[in-house]
Amino acid sequence: MTAQCIKAMRRVDLRLQADAKRVERLARAKRAMVLRVDRALVQQIFELSPTDMERLAGEVRAETGVSR
Repeated sequence: MTAQCIKAMRRVDLRLQADAKRVERLARAKRAMVLRVDRALVQQIFELSPTDMERLAGEVRAETGVSR
């Protein structure tokens, strides 16, 4: 391979890595947004106080093993 070809391949690889990082950031942001909306809906539907909501969230985290 020529040096130009190798340089071009490196640039493409760097762009792909940057795109992958950007997609992962967007996915994390989307998951966080969905969790916030779900939490707000649960609180509204069941008319829970903030204290009750925290207790419920703690129980769910304990059962599922998911941290904040």
